[in-house]
Amino acid sequence: MKIIFLFLFIFLLPLITFGQVEETKPVLDKNNGILFWHDNEWSTSGDKKTHGKYVGEIKNRQPNGLGILVHPTGFKYVGEWKAGNYHGQGLEYFFDASKYIGEFMDGGRWNVILYDKDGNILLRYVNGELQ
Repeated sequence: MKIIFLFLFIFLLPLITFGQVEETKPVLDKNNGILFWHDNEWSTSGDKKTHGKYVGEIKNRQPNGLGILVHPTGFKYVGEWKAGNYHGQGLEYFFDASKYIGEFMDGGRWNVILYDKDGNILLRYVNGELQ
């Protein structure tokens, strides 16, 4: 899992920039690209100041595979995707430096642990249930 996240940070994070409204090509190559999340759907254009920006693998104009979603509020998700949703191993980062780490399923937290900025465990989800 560490190798996957190292790959994401080294190769995909430099592609994420912040600025004005941007129209992107739906793909950088056959399977990778840039998308924006706004109005509850994925789009190839968006405003980087107000919309989430995804960089990573794409299938059927949705995140699918490895990718990074960054939102101007400070939220970031790094990990696996399936059909436009968090699905598989991932990390959710928040503006206060807290983070969820673990397994996500169909866009929800499945087997994850929430840590505060100092690494203390705040809560856990086990099989999708808050413990």
